[in-house]
Amino acid sequence: MRGLREKRRPNGEKIRRGAPTSCRKRGAAITRASRRKAGRAGRGEAVEYELDAFISKRHEQRVKSEGERQLEEAWRESERREDLRRREANRGGWLSWYWRLERGYLERAAECGRRADALEIDRATQPKGAT
Repeated sequence: MRGLREKRRPNGEKIRRGAPTSCRKRGAAITRASRRKAGRAGRGEAVEYELDAFISKRHEQRVKSEGERQLEEAWRESERREDLRRREANRGGWLSWYWRLERGYLERAAECGRRADALEIDRATQPKGAT
């Protein structure tokens, strides 16, 4: 490392480059720096809190004076219409299911009726003593 002067302690001992000159001094410097950063962070958080409070207050004042916004009202109306459409589609699906179920039961009942009639006819045509 040409051109760089070597640092020496008062007793003449060489100081390696990059090593802290005094751990005690370095520790104090780090502590002061961390305190400064913490102080800045604390002030920043306080400002952010005040800003959030201000925004919330203004929003509440606007809602009191203006009421709900038209955009939100329009959204609610569209949601209501969509909900009605969904309910109607669901109702139609269940209605078709019950009609199909009824048709199936009626077909099954007709089939049972035919079988009962066939058994009645067989019973009527058989002689009285034969079983």
